[in-house]
Amino acid sequence: MPELVGPNQGAWLRRLDLERENLIAAHSSCVRTKDGGELGLRLVHSAKKYWSNRGLLGLRHRLTVEVLAHAGARQPTLARCQALLSAGQVCCFMGRFREAMGYLQECLAIGRKLDDNGRIGGALQYLGMAALGEGDFAAARGYLEEGLVVAEVLGDKREVAGASNALAQLDRAEGLLETAEPLYEKVLALAHELGDRESIAIALLNLAMVAVGRHSADRARQMLLEVIEIAEETGSKRVGQSVLEVCTGLASSNLECEYAARFYGAAEAQTAQTQLRRDPADEAFLAPLIAKAQQALGTAQFATAKGAGSALSYERAIEEASTWLKGDS
Repeated sequence: MPELVGPNQGAWLRRLDLERENLIAAHSSCVRTKDGGELGLRLVHSAKKYWSNRGLLGLRHRLTVEVLAHAGARQPTLARCQALLSAGQVCCFMGRFREAMGYLQECLAIGRKLDDNGRIGGALQYLGMAALGEGDFAAARGYLEEGLVVAEVLGDKREVAGASNALAQLDRAEGLLETAEPLYEKVLALAHELGDRESIAIALLNLAMVAVGRHSADRARQMLLEVIEIAEETGSKRVGQSVLEVCTGLASSNLECEYAARFYGAAEAQTAQTQLRRDPADEAFLAPLIAKAQQALGTAQFATAKGAGSALSYERAIEEASTWLKGDS
């Protein structure tokens, strides 16, 4: 569904909200039908961005794994390769890095057999993320640097943006902000060229974390306010959850530790619902700032503020974050 990554993605996502039960029913029909394997593979590939945008990672994982196990879906076709990449991607989003490796290695093998640089590059990007999640920085860099070369040879702006972002994440996880930042700026420029609102938001989130790391609070605030606008426009729970996490870090950096604890509680409540886990770069950014806020407040006060945040609805939490970022709180 190419419309899910273009300038009209918000409208298309809302349209699919109305068809959600039909999507699930179509999947069930594919899984039950002897000849439904290939169609099921194509369906999980087409709908993957919808499930992730709406924070339904557990459902996306289940549907993808079910169809990959179908007897009619086991041939090394392009459709299987695409579904394997989707499975590896969602496992990475959920922090299931070792499981992701299995799907991605098979995807890479099929991609090389088919000489499909799009699938080869995608597999390399997420193999890099999985290796980073497993703590193997050297392997991660090898995968990601090769992935960027493949994307540049392919000449696809979306693939170049994805590969550049993945390499920037590794640089940021290693504390190399001076090399991560220009890569994120490149991703942002490409996302604007593509008109991909969610990718614009992700690039801005990453740049905001760099800004927090450099104590550029005003720059981070402006970026986060723009991200909230995009999250509200597209209905992206994934982006909204990340806003709350970056607000946590910004508040702690500014010594507004009660806000940090409150936003952290709201973000963790969303994590429990969406199953979207912070990637290693984001965890490296946030963990010391959470520890800083907890030390400043004391364990009891931090827990109280965190609990108050976790009780907020998603909509209320985003509203509070927006008010705080504008300085109206």
